[in-house]
Amino acid sequence: MKRILLSCFMLTFMLFSLAVSAQERTVSGKVTGADDGLPLPQVTVLLKGTNTGVATEVDGTYRLSVPADGGTLIFRFLGYVTQEIVIGNQTIINVPMQPDVTSLGEVVVTGYGVEVKRDITGAIAQVKAEDIENLPLQSFDRAVQGRIAGVQVQAASGQPGGALSFQIRGQSSLANNTPLYIIDGVQAISGNIAGQASNNALAGLNSDDIASIEVLKDAAAAAIYGAQAANGVVVITTKRGKANQSELSVSFQGGYSTPLNLYDMMNAQELATIKEAAYVNAGQSAATSHALYGNPNDPSTLNNYDWADALFRTGSMYSANARLSGGDEKTQFYMSVSTEMQEAFIIQSDWERQTLRLNVTHQANDRVKVTTSLGVSRQTQFGSIANGNFVNGPFQAAFTSQPNSPALDENGNFNPYPVAAPGSHLFGYNILQGVQQERRENDGGQVQGTMNIQYKISDAFTFNALGGIDWAATKSINERPATIPVFAATGGQVFNQNQKFLNYNASGTLNFNKVYGDHTVSGIAGGEIFKSLNSFESVTARGFSNQALRLLSQATNYFGAPSGSESYYTRAGVFMRGSYNYKNKYYLNGTIRRDGSSRFGAQNRVGTFYSIGASWRLIEENFMANQSLFNDLKLRLSYGVLGNSNGLGNFEAVPSFSAQRQYLGTAGQVLNLANDQITWERSKQSNIGIDYAILNNRISGAFDFFRNDTGDQLFNTPLPIESGFSSIRGNVGEVRSEGIEIEIQSVNVDAGDFRWSSGFNITFQRNEVLSLPGGVDTLGVNTLIVGQPISFIWGVNYAGINPANGRELYYDRQGDLTYGNLGLADGYIIGSPIADYYGGLTNTVSYKNLSLDFLIQFQGGNEAINGDLFNLDRQGNAENNQLRRNLNYWKQPGDVTTTGRPFQGGVIDGINSATPGGGNNTARYMSDASYARLKTVTLTYNLPKAITTKIGMNNVSFFVTAVNLLTVTNFDGIDPEVITNNSDTNRTANAPSTFGVFPVGRQYTGGVSIKF
Repeated sequence: MKRILLSCFMLTFMLFSLAVSAQERTVSGKVTGADDGLPLPQVTVLLKGTNTGVATEVDGTYRLSVPADGGTLIFRFLGYVTQEIVIGNQTIINVPMQPDVTSLGEVVVTGYGVEVKRDITGAIAQVKAEDIENLPLQSFDRAVQGRIAGVQVQAASGQPGGALSFQIRGQSSLANNTPLYIIDGVQAISGNIAGQASNNALAGLNSDDIASIEVLKDAAAAAIYGAQAANGVVVITTKRGKANQSELSVSFQGGYSTPLNLYDMMNAQELATIKEAAYVNAGQSAATSHALYGNPNDPSTLNNYDWADALFRTGSMYSANARLSGGDEKTQFYMSVSTEMQEAFIIQSDWERQTLRLNVTHQANDRVKVTTSLGVSRQTQFGSIANGNFVNGPFQAAFTSQPNSPALDENGNFNPYPVAAPGSHLFGYNILQGVQQERRENDGGQVQGTMNIQYKISDAFTFNALGGIDWAATKSINERPATIPVFAATGGQVFNQNQKFLNYNASGTLNFNKVYGDHTVSGIAGGEIFKSLNSFESVTARGFSNQALRLLSQATNYFGAPSGSESYYTRAGVFMRGSYNYKNKYYLNGTIRRDGSSRFGAQNRVGTFYSIGASWRLIEENFMANQSLFNDLKLRLSYGVLGNSNGLGNFEAVPSFSAQRQYLGTAGQVLNLANDQITWERSKQSNIGIDYAILNNRISGAFDFFRNDTGDQLFNTPLPIESGFSSIRGNVGEVRSEGIEIEIQSVNVDAGDFRWSSGFNITFQRNEVLSLPGGVDTLGVNTLIVGQPISFIWGVNYAGINPANGRELYYDRQGDLTYGNLGLADGYIIGSPIADYYGGLTNTVSYKNLSLDFLIQFQGGNEAINGDLFNLDRQGNAENNQLRRNLNYWKQPGDVTTTGRPFQGGVIDGINSATPGGGNNTARYMSDASYARLKTVTLTYNLPKAITTKIGMNNVSFFVTAVNLLTVTNFDGIDPEVITNNSDTNRTANAPSTFGVFPVGRQYTGGVSIKF
């Protein structure tokens, strides 16, 4: 009987379950933007009248269980019009959502995912593809310059494909301020990766392949990257194909580059004039000067030659791109190929790049999606020596070489230098011969690739597994043939260097997103491992029987022993982030990450980093309902602690040895002292921000106040000489970087076919050392000083020329006048290379099919030393050619001049006019490095649709662009932007300077873009 009752019960239960199951069914679909067809992630899909809902995935898809009799689905997404759709008997509901012109909602890429901009509590800025389209940019980081508040980008070299300085919210680290770069999920290689010219690993990415650039500026935005995020994070997303939207596009542009305003130098007669005065004033005969420089009153002894004209040129440039994208609902693809070449405005200097990209998205089934990205590039450079006082550097020798000594004789052969007394100046180096015959070349390849597998566990849970790799290899060659006289004794010399770099990372993340009526809860938990390897090997060979022979095996001997090294480090971490949103009004999120790094000793190998952020959308409050000024208003708050180990060597926590050296006759030598107590720099970051939109969204923007206090600074602490070591790396002191960011976007005119919009951003910043080890106020004589910025210019102020005797006067530390002979301790802070403010102004004016875009980039409140003046503004005292302004030199008592009395050798009463401040810089060579630059101007014309449709094209655009068209500055040099050592902490030998730098130039290009 029990068995019969049990059987009846089981049968009843099964029938009831089937009945309940039959009352529910599943609806799925995809949500896209009606304006561009792109998938919309994180759209709330809610069954009306219930708490049942889901959020769309990254690809815009969703699945939701609904009653058998249907109901109504509500699709809600900030920035788009809310839609209600009756289910009926539909099982697939695809929804194109219309943008809401009265809303500011945007999708931005964040750490390990995407979010709606209005949902985020951190400080995130974005540059979109259309902002940088068709600009002649060798690397994407140049595209950010002047466009984002809190981000300062400066060219570190004008070399095509050259390096940049990229800083987010100032300099808060003594070790390194480089941000973390993420390209499609891979942690990218950045910086110089070759040895014979300024170069940039990030230039391997074609800017035309970029969909968006996001900059994560504060702790709430960047904390999920933990120990890598203190300097900010730059996230680059490349373009992908769209379902059922095939597109073929090709573009070409060509143009040329020219130098900026070069120095106004003396001609042969002018140099002969001031040199004659210098020799006579020094008690030597005028005839001695005439023998070397010619007689200024006898043209037959003068043979004028313009070295700058021979070395500088108009460089050509071109680029060609082709892109194909499309696909169906299951598989989408994006493929591109490009080639680009740019000659510098200095001879024998150029850059070439070829790129190939293939991005594929494949929906294997309802639960599994695979996303891949692959980028391949090759860069070649023929470079010039820059950034220093080098005789074979054209940016010095083009101006210092004597104009009375032609580079070529009447038969076109190279003259000895100088002609009058070979070897008496610049070590006899004929710079034109050197640049034309010396080979300085980099050749490198790079591969970046990622694969992400996404598995949808349920409507609320998704798992992602990602692997990424960035591999680069470069070969650098420097050939110095024996035909150049200074290398003749070597029989010719060849230097080869091979370098390899590898970054790879793998991560697994579990994502959760669930809507409970007015409550939205989301989170992510995961783990990641990262490894970086690099190696190099180099060798120098000499003695080639024929200068056509260049292989190392063809040399007769090696110069020194071959050298090389291999190095690596590993980092692993686990992380978690949670977010809560109530009624799209109140937001709260928190992040925690625990990282371990092989760079640190066992005592401090693991660190914990975290952030908390909150935001309040005041516009949703009832008290804002009756006002008409604001269309959006949001308050953001965040705080967190992030880490930094950039600039720290891979093995500084342990002792290292060299087997090639010896100590007291025993093989092997200790190279550094170990410090197993060393640990991460820790940056405590606070941010208060307001996002706003007013006047029917005609004006919008943000205000942010930030403060980053970075302690445990990684720095070389001086040691007593008795230790056998000059310093040891440790954690010292605390530095504060703080500021205010202002962003404004406006639609100034919107009248039918005519539209004018603007964007403005400015950042005010301050930098200060808060504390030093042991409570001292100064580290060294002038290395670090509490209460001062981490980078400053140490020297003495210049008082001018004494009218009584024509000598230079300076102010010592007590403010008294002196002619010089000052020691390092007599100096003081005379300036700082850190700008007080920087920013940019963009404008777009369009009428029908014609549009004009321009960007003005600026910075101010910073100074720099122009090291070029050390050679060019010497009052005729040395052998170098001089600036023409030196002709206004002192001649007799009472003369009020800017140039002193010429005196051969420059040593008067034991004081050398070249180094009157001893180890100090002098304000005579320092000037205001503030500038405003018309960075880009682009004029575009789009063919009318009536024409393009007839010829089978979707769009045809013609454009012309100018770069660095105009610069307004008081800087006493060629270019105030390119300043070397602008974050160096050595105030003496390496003060921020433009000594022999490769300046940026002007570029003019024109092109066409066609889409099918």
